[in-house]
Amino acid sequence: MAAVYGGAGFGLQLKALRRGVDVLVACPGRLTDLIERGEVDLDQVEVVVVDEADRMADMGFLPAVKHLLDRTPSTRQTLLFSAPSTVRSTPWCAATSRTRYVTCFRDPRGSVAATHLFWEVEREERVNWTADVIRNAGPTSCSCKTKRGTDQVAKEARAAGLKTEAIHGNRSQSQREHALDRFARGKVDALIATDVAARGIHVDSVACVLHFDPPQDEKDYTHRSGAPRAPAPAARSSPDLA
Repeated sequence: MAAVYGGAGFGLQLKALRRGVDVLVACPGRLTDLIERGEVDLDQVEVVVVDEADRMADMGFLPAVKHLLDRTPSTRQTLLFSAPSTVRSTPWCAATSRTRYVTCFRDPRGSVAATHLFWEVEREERVNWTADVIRNAGPTSCSCKTKRGTDQVAKEARAAGLKTEAIHGNRSQSQREHALDRFARGKVDALIATDVAARGIHVDSVACVLHFDPPQDEKDYTHRSGAPRAPAPAARSSPDLA
């Protein structure tokens, strides 16, 4: 297996590719660059998986993905994955040159039950409230709408005595990986991330998912919240947060 993506140098990625891979995980932009460099050939691809299919469509990546799909054999199998309960099949079928498709849903009965709590808080009190939630819940993934807001929440939470890391598009790949690693190893209390950066985060034993900024729609809420990967530490009770 190999992973190729922007924000990192070509050296290690090229080295992995030249050894030969069975499975290549790629961002569309970097994969296109590697094809133009003559480092990748998709002529023998048997299966294509498009993860975050709904977000890809919403963000305008359909043309880029279609360009890549056109380089794969027409006999390939195409799989579209999305966290929301529905995927807009029509544009993807057009992009993948498919008129027949099967839609599969995960059985919700297999999901881990989660408690959803909602608080109405004055803006000037939101960071203090957030700090209290993190202290009482344990390891927390916190989502914000903007990069600036992410940095500000992380800074103010640190001023309140918490250990935090922030990840968003303005941070380098190494900085994002370092922040995620520290959170995964329990070195920080909270990971503060933008909506886009928070998608796909996989960290075991996250006790709490906190929406500092309200999600724009139900899809964002689903992506932010995700599902528990492993039993989380028991939350410590607090009369203020009951």
